[in-house]
Amino acid sequence: MAVHAFYEQIRFVKGGKANLITFFWAQNKEDVEGVKRTLGHLVFGAGDFVKRLYEVLNFPEWKLAYFGESCALELSGTVKSEMCPPMNGRSAKALHFIGFDVPAM
Repeated sequence: MAVHAFYEQIRFVKGGKANLITFFWAQNKEDVEGVKRTLGHLVFGAGDFVKRLYEVLNFPEWKLAYFGESCALELSGTVKSEMCPPMNGRSAKALHFIGFDVPAM
């Protein structure tokens, strides 16, 4: 819940904040080990970060329901800022607004 991009998923969940966690686990088949494996691979896995990010967002064996690009980038940047800066949709829009060439997420 500390990843703001994940928290923003409440707009897609009937019942909002109160049901977000239950909804997330239901959509991911209550697979705690699978979620841990995916997040561990994203943040601490071997090899190139960009490749791992692509895998987590696109490969069925890594993909999590209701955990997209903004969630992955914000989590990665928060945990390992030397790997990439924390980035989510809000920060991308803010950087774009002040003149940086950053596509909106």
